[in-house]
Amino acid sequence: MSVDLRSPLAIITPLTRTAASEGGPLLPRIRRLILSEWFPVLLITLLAAMLRLYGLDRWPPGLYHDEAFNGLDALRVIAGQRPVFFEANNGREPLFIYLTAASISLLGRSPFAIRLVAALLGTLTVPATYAMAREWWGRRQALLTALLTAITFWHVNLSRIGFRAIGLPLFNALTLCFLARGLRRGRLSDFGLSGLFLGMSLYTYLAARILPLVLVAWIAFSLLRRRSINWAGYAVLSAVALVVASPLLIYAIQRWEAFLSRSYQVSVLNPAINHGDPAVALLRNTISTLGMFNLRGDFIPRHNMPLRPVFDPVMGIAFLLGLVLSVRSAWREPGRGLPLIFTLLMLVPTIMAENAPHFLRSVGVLPVLFVFPALGLQWIWDALASRTTKNVALLGMALVLGCSLYKTVADYGQHVQSEAAYYNFESGAAELASEVNAFLGSGWHEGLRLQVPPTMPLCSRQVYLDDRLWRDWASLRYLIPKTQSLTLLSEVGKMAAMSVPDQVRLIVWPYDEYSSHLSLLPLDSLISVREGPWERGDLETQARLLGIIYEATPSALAPTNRRAQLEQGIELLGYRWQTTAGGLELYLYWRAAQPLEADYTVFVQWRRGSEMVAQSDSYPARGYYSTHQWRPGDIVEDPHLLETATVPLPDEGVSVGMYSLQTMTRLQVLDPSGTPIADQVTIGLPQM
Repeated sequence: MSVDLRSPLAIITPLTRTAASEGGPLLPRIRRLILSEWFPVLLITLLAAMLRLYGLDRWPPGLYHDEAFNGLDALRVIAGQRPVFFEANNGREPLFIYLTAASISLLGRSPFAIRLVAALLGTLTVPATYAMAREWWGRRQALLTALLTAITFWHVNLSRIGFRAIGLPLFNALTLCFLARGLRRGRLSDFGLSGLFLGMSLYTYLAARILPLVLVAWIAFSLLRRRSINWAGYAVLSAVALVVASPLLIYAIQRWEAFLSRSYQVSVLNPAINHGDPAVALLRNTISTLGMFNLRGDFIPRHNMPLRPVFDPVMGIAFLLGLVLSVRSAWREPGRGLPLIFTLLMLVPTIMAENAPHFLRSVGVLPVLFVFPALGLQWIWDALASRTTKNVALLGMALVLGCSLYKTVADYGQHVQSEAAYYNFESGAAELASEVNAFLGSGWHEGLRLQVPPTMPLCSRQVYLDDRLWRDWASLRYLIPKTQSLTLLSEVGKMAAMSVPDQVRLIVWPYDEYSSHLSLLPLDSLISVREGPWERGDLETQARLLGIIYEATPSALAPTNRRAQLEQGIELLGYRWQTTAGGLELYLYWRAAQPLEADYTVFVQWRRGSEMVAQSDSYPARGYYSTHQWRPGDIVEDPHLLETATVPLPDEGVSVGMYSLQTMTRLQVLDPSGTPIADQVTIGLPQM
């Protein structure tokens, strides 16, 4: 039986033909659907959607501030503002933000609402890529180009992040698709559509400003080859593009400093970037950029798995082969010259800027870049088919593409769960926002479904938040709704009289003086203190604490299973044990009957005879709530981690108490009459 393999799915033709002869009218319809030109494109698009949408509410973690700024500006749009260019955060084109506003209106303020827009734009790029490549280079190469767009790590990763750059590849593909159709059919309407998408591309990302130069270079290349030029078509294309882009162009003329500020900030022409030698900086960037496809990619964990080249080794060989074939045939076949012109010019934004190669600034090469490995794979396919059989060639292509897909999935799964991704996506701030929202009962928090319900905050709870955290972390401002239950520390004096809430959280910046704000915690409460999440800057090697969280809850929640009176009016009320990954954690509960001037250290000693099984000495509440800060009536939760691998005998206990670090003198334990009876309190061991 002879099988036509011009379509990768043609191998199923005999099966469907046989089934159709044995069944009713439904099977012929199914066969026609499967054998239609767009059915394999549909399958590839579904694969692309799965790679971009699966687990999008969890991976990548956190919410980077560029994404959060997009969300904040989308909230401005929802509130009624309609800017053509968003000047905050170094200036941003508006298309992605307006789409994000629609998403947030439907889903609420969450990371998923922002990233869903990117995932949908990335998915739509796949059929658009097929349509583009189909017009320029034929169906088989179009299928391969679309499939590579769907499964390549670079595009998959970028499609799962709320950056506006992901919109540019889609409009690149649509612009070139209708340009090719206009050149082939000569219809001015096709040129007009190409101009429409060219104009719209300028609203996506700053690298789109190179796209008009690509068309100029293409016309020049055609003139050099003495090809006929459809000047009327190009005139229509230009006119439509100018009309569509005119609001942005007018803004650029009126506010050119804001429009171009980001470009100059990162340019190699900026002395702060080139260090006085722009030629060397330009040469270094060019070499780095040319090596990003096969040798060394972007090192920034948001844009890429650090240093991973664009292509895996096998696909990298196909890319180089396709590049050679394009260079050889560019003069003879006009369509082969376009990818070369397009790629070289679209690499200019990353060559001319710092940190090359930069997978955001070079995003303009997509999806045309995938034409090269598709051409290489097509050549390998034909070579295998001519030397073996078409079925063997098809199997070989399936193995190569399957391995590339597996590599993308494995690398992405490893990358988004890495420490680098955690810190580079500013996960600590998102975790803090999630905790605040969960405590207040409103807004997005981890574990919530894809849609944020329109809930009202609990009136019995209050959060006081340090202004520096609110100012410096855009993700907090986006994710946490500003309600009466959330008060910045600078607003405390302006607050109207209100009832005292049952539970209060005070979140402070650890590196400023904040002791005066402890008075915001309600009196006669159970007070616990813990460290919040951690954060680390892009170029930093050491993580640091993002915030300290004080919580006041009703004092009735404190255990009273071991009451003992110490000197200075300090009372031990009780304790509880908790098992942790690091060992056993003992929580002590203290109360002071009077203000204390000195800072006492708590000791916890776990002994077996003369052997010290485990020990902990520290100021109370992990050192964040010293005894001189205690207020009469408050109960202070004091945790101590006891790291031990030894299981003591059941009848042994743990000794706890307090002492002055300056004099090494222990506070005495008193009997009901006030007579000292010991210098430590023995408490029971946990049940093993």
